[in-house]
Amino acid sequence: VPLVQLRLRPGRPQLLLREAIKRVRSAGGKVLLNGSLEQAQALGTDGIHLNRARLAEWDAASRPTLPPSFLVSTVVHNADELAAAERIQADMVLISPVKPTASHPDAAVLGWSGFAALAARATMPAYALGGMSLADLHAARRHGGQGIAAISAFWQSDELDQARD
Repeated sequence: VPLVQLRLRPGRPQLLLREAIKRVRSAGGKVLLNGSLEQAQALGTDGIHLNRARLAEWDAASRPTLPPSFLVSTVVHNADELAAAERIQADMVLISPVKPTASHPDAAVLGWSGFAALAARATMPAYALGGMSLADLHAARRHGGQGIAAISAFWQSDELDQARD
């Protein structure tokens, strides 16, 4: 998996995050932090992932002050959020939720047609998120995406083994 997003939660030891960053990089991957810009810079990650709230608060003027290699990703659920991602010059977007997901059971599902409509409008790479498994990779690409993003799908041993291959 070439890109891993780590989520900074209160009370999570910084040492654990630093070890995870080290391991991802030793495997040739990059790390985004789902946290604040200050936290991402302090940990030395390769970029930041903005959730819906952070996307709304992000100062587009901050982007030019970051190194060109610093990645910015965000999650989008509709055309307005996609427009916000474009205003801040996000490097990639996660379009969600494409399918029903246990982590957000009440979320309105976009389906592949909704994903395709947003992906077609995106000026940056778009990844499908929400209920994804490796079996959805080809569907994501057929519908205009670069690939998939997932949490639980990659923690199931058979799918993790496939992802490593």
